[in-house]
Amino acid sequence: MPAHLTFPLRLGRDGSLASAEQDSPEEVESAIYGVIAQRKGYRTDRPEIGIDAPEFEQGGADLPAITRDLLEQEPRAQPALERDPTLLARLMDDVAVIP
Repeated sequence: MPAHLTFPLRLGRDGSLASAEQDSPEEVESAIYGVIAQRKGYRTDRPEIGIDAPEFEQGGADLPAITRDLLEQEPRAQPALERDPTLLARLMDDVAVIP
């Protein structure tokens, strides 16, 4: 299986950019992070990728709406979210959505 860079980008033990094997739990979590770390429309090549800006939501981020958007864009997230119901909230805590 091919390897993909992890997000957020970080260094591996050997000093190179860290990567994860395609479809591994780490790569799927990285893909989830890649979706929620972008505001919809930010990527000109794929404007549908990303989430609406949660920082302006009254009462905080709407995790059910973000989950629906995420699962439309990254269906592989479903098993990861079922295994760890806190995963999305934890990743949202680490993400700063790009304006």
